[in-house]
Amino acid sequence: MKRQHYRSICFKSILQIALVCVLIACAATPSLTLPGTTRVLGVAISYRSLDGKRLEVVHDDTTRVAIVKLSDGTMTILPLENIGIEGRYRDNHMTLWEHDNAVLLWINGEVVFAGTIE
Repeated sequence: MKRQHYRSICFKSILQIALVCVLIACAATPSLTLPGTTRVLGVAISYRSLDGKRLEVVHDDTTRVAIVKLSDGTMTILPLENIGIEGRYRDNHMTLWEHDNAVLLWINGEVVFAGTIE
């Protein structure tokens, strides 16, 4: 029983290390776009803009990333940027900022989405 528990812990550690390596590689690249067929596990927070566009964000506190689904259906992974209590996720060309039930998304320095929780 103890041996199986030890194996389980080792397997989880190896998975976490592999995920961190992938995330480090993602942070060094402009952004990681996921295939449209990717299934994301977790609860999404949905935001709606005034013009009816929708943005979904799934937070993964374990890996400190946000998986963002844009209104056109594309998904990307953004690493957390530590700036206090606000939720800001950023890579080399995309920034997501969540604050007080609202969200702003910049791509290459231009605001492309502004909305509030649905």
